[in-house]
Amino acid sequence: MIRKSSILIILLLLALPCSAQLYETYPRDVASKKVIGKYNLSVMYKFSYRQDTISKGKMFDIEKLEVGDSFSRYFSRDADIVDSLMYKNRLFPVKNKVGADHYEYSMTRQPYEKERYSDIYMNYPVKGTLLSRVAIVNTEYEYCEPVNAFVWQYSDSVANVLGYNCKIAFTFFRGRNYKVYYTEEIPVSYGPWKFYGLPGLIMKVEEKSDTFIWETIGISQKDGDIYIFDPSVGRTTPSVPYMKIKKTTRAIVQKLEKLEWQDPLYLLELHGKHIQGYMTQNPHTKELKMGDIKDINPLGFMDPYVPPLELE
Repeated sequence: MIRKSSILIILLLLALPCSAQLYETYPRDVASKKVIGKYNLSVMYKFSYRQDTISKGKMFDIEKLEVGDSFSRYFSRDADIVDSLMYKNRLFPVKNKVGADHYEYSMTRQPYEKERYSDIYMNYPVKGTLLSRVAIVNTEYEYCEPVNAFVWQYSDSVANVLGYNCKIAFTFFRGRNYKVYYTEEIPVSYGPWKFYGLPGLIMKVEEKSDTFIWETIGISQKDGDIYIFDPSVGRTTPSVPYMKIKKTTRAIVQKLEKLEWQDPLYLLELHGKHIQGYMTQNPHTKELKMGDIKDINPLGFMDPYVPPLELE
């Protein structure tokens, strides 16, 4: 017999838009930022992506690449703004308007603009290593992997991106084909996300099926600090939930990202967010246990399929 609380959950899910998420990622505590280096080049990209297979339009995020002498950081500028605003609201709450700044910021964003909590550190903590931080529900998952040795196919084609003369190369990376525009006018090997290794700054990347596109919208050569979130540096914001950083593997992160659409309620349960009337194979899970992640969908709740960046 179905319990009343389960029926309420079903009605709630039916009322949600097809592409709605059942949770929001926790903002990070900016008091936990630690300086790990300096950058002398920053590049702003507009990252456009299909949120799912049902939505007609694309979502987008404004993301930033910071390049130093020996390593780089790539992250969401929009997420960074949200983190700072939420930090400010917790320190100086406005009476009856807690979160007012975040609300005002959300009103200034364009339709379909949404921050993505995913940071990439190239050649950090050591040369040849790529460190990823991916926020899922209330936890930041960290994993390291070798910097990928991309196999490039160069073409004779040229193009202009943001006033820079660009050459074009093609590559295949983890199940997807990409067309990549790079300029030798800025002689660094970095680019958006995990792209790396061309003889010039990567200005634009187009995925063959048009699911993902990165395009440069601004370049600056001003100096600045490169940060990483590190809860051990101390917390000056007691009202901010303690940052959970869990070291894991790329394979585990892929499983968790799959659950975002395959079984979002189970994903919440795995992170200690218990929902009345909802039972999983581990109904009392308070903390994610890697062996507990299963490809299950106990109550048949699924969001539309979310195309992952990495298919393999």
